[in-house]
Order: sequence, then C-alpha cells, then structure tokens
Amino acid sequence: KQEEAYRFGLEAAEVFTAQATAASSSAARSTSEPAPRASAQAVANVLWALAKLKDHKATTPAEDQRFADLARRMSPLVINTLLEATPQGISNIMWACAKLDAREDQMLGSCCHRLAACLEAADMQHIANGCWATARLMALAPSSDGFTALETEQAAKTLLRAVAKHLHERVQTGVDGRFSRKLMLRRWAGCSTKHVSM
Repeated sequence: KQEEAYRFGLEAAEVFTAQATAASSSAARSTSEPAPRASAQAVANVLWALAKLKDHKATTPAEDQRFADLARRMSPLVINTLLEATPQGISNIMWACAKLDAREDQMLGSCCHRLAACLEAADMQHIANGCWATARLMALAPSSDGFTALETEQAAKTLLRAVAKHLHERVQTGVDGRFSRKLMLRRWAGCSTKHVSM
C-alpha cells in the first residue's frame, strides 16, 4: 500500500504539472477570456508534497532524477505565480527544491528576489528555510551557463545580505530579539559564507 501511495503521489504531481503548464500556455496564447490556471498556493503545495513524498521512501538514483526533473519542469509555473505567493509559499518552494536537489536557475533567482522583497511580512521560520534552501541549492551545479547562472548567484547574495540586515535590525530593535538570535545562530551556520561576501 505504501508503494502504491508513493507511485500515485508522483504520478499525480506529473499530471498536475503537465495540465497546469498546458493551461498556462493556452492562456498566454488566447485573446479571449483567460483559462483557469494553477494558483501560487497549489504550485507551492505540489512541490512541498513531492519533497515530503521523497523523504518517506528510500529512493534509487533514477527516482531521485525523476523527482528533480519534475521539480525543474515546474519552474514556469512557479515564476508565473510568484507575485501572488506568500512568504511561506516562497520558502516552501525553495525548501522543496533543495530537498529534491532540483536547482533551476531562473526559478531560484526569482524566488530569491521575491523573498528578499517581502522579508517584513515573513515569519522567522520562512526566512530560515529560505536561507537554508538558497545555500543548499547554490552548492549544486548551475542548471544554465553564462549570464543566467551569474544572475542567480547575484540574486542569492542579495537575499542573504538582505536577511542579514533584516535580522540585525530585528535584534537591535528588540523585535523577536531572543528568538532571532537563537534562530540566526542555528540556521545561519548552514549558509555558505561565500554567498554573502561583500
């Protein structure tokens, strides 16, 4: 039963990705009333579910690749709905991609920029998850060459610098002070310092 549930979950995610991508492409081409498309919440939920699904099963290298490829195929859906995403949704997307070892440079760069823009609305856990995911994904090989990879690295540096400034200000002003220090010390240690060098 567990194996059946695993296969069903993965196949359902593949069907969702294919249908949502097709609907998005159709809406972009249509001059009439736009077709329904996947919401930011739905996209984040599917990626999060994929990561949890992989966590609950010992996977083969071929299965790992299937998970990563599926997450990367969701990049256009993520980018198209990112402005509607909450800080929690953005951090969940980044966390899921990191757990799936799925680095897609345009998606990662877009998520970094978007999370950096909404730090004031983000909970500490969302910020911590985003930083951890950024460091883990940046340690993987780029999905693209040249300018896009450089843009992604710059976006990652921008996010981590913005987080460092944001946490410092919260500690200095006493907003979540004790919790900020605790979380900053525990989670920041997992972020590669090369991505925050000035």
